[in-house]
Amino acid sequence: SYVNPGEGFDLATPHTMDFLFSFRKGWLLYTPLMVLALIGIPSLARWRREAFAAVLVFFLADLWVISSWSCWWYAGGSFSSRSLVPAYAVLALPLGVALQRLIAVRGLRWPVVAITGLLVALNLFQTWQWTARVLPKDRITGAYYAAIFGRTAVPPGAERLLLVERPNTPDEHFTDEEGRYAERLLARLTYDDLPDSMRVLTPDDPFAPAVDIPFAVLTGRDHAWLRASARLWVGDTLPVAPPSLVVAFHHDGAAYKYRAVPWTLPADARRTWVPLTVDYLTPEVRSPQDDLKVYVWNEHGGTWRVDDLQVQVYERR
Repeated sequence: SYVNPGEGFDLATPHTMDFLFSFRKGWLLYTPLMVLALIGIPSLARWRREAFAAVLVFFLADLWVISSWSCWWYAGGSFSSRSLVPAYAVLALPLGVALQRLIAVRGLRWPVVAITGLLVALNLFQTWQWTARVLPKDRITGAYYAAIFGRTAVPPGAERLLLVERPNTPDEHFTDEEGRYAERLLARLTYDDLPDSMRVLTPDDPFAPAVDIPFAVLTGRDHAWLRASARLWVGDTLPVAPPSLVVAFHHDGAAYKYRAVPWTLPADARRTWVPLTVDYLTPEVRSPQDDLKVYVWNEHGGTWRVDDLQVQVYERR
């Protein structure tokens, strides 16, 4: 049902380590009791041989498929890894065997009972933290986890340790009141090599040359803010609706997080340059090689002239 090229199965490169251990939504980090279930799978070979092969094959296949989804944290609507909850019916078998065998070892019964109780208590407390939004839905980092561990309220300044908050609307506006981002110029196209020192867009040639760069070259961080801008020349008449400034990422040639913002021209704008600026937060890229493209598109025809296509990058310091 997903048609977004930015999401899909990466079966050849599953995100298994992040899926299991990441502070963002790692299964074993937020449901540590299930470590006992994994320990119990080899024990099935001796104590419940008839179930061993089925449980092992099912769990490995399930983990591979689930952790291969590019959005391995499965959005923010759950605590821990909701995608593995249906597997608990099967994992209850090795969990039970592990507990049974550990308790049977002399001197381990009460330590195992105590550790199991602590793990259950931690899971319940962190579930409460998630409900109270002390643990955010999916923006958690290791530093933030350490700052709120065992707490019933978020300590002052801890929000700065979270992953960037991504807007739920297409309108994005970059502000950096705390000076946490460093600015640099990524590209500027002035078209000075053209006869009239500007780019002419026509129905037969509707695109201005694009800024095209892989995410891995754009930034080494998990995100960056972009500010794209260009100028549009408005003559004596308006031929048709104006062009759009387009910013998008591409995976295997298909666009995602596509934004096309048309120029809004003042009613009295004639024989003048009209600027347009678009702020854009990079998405959760599916691959570091996914490329950013920024260009002007003369979607509606007519003849237009553009100049000074520019992209600035703002990276976390």
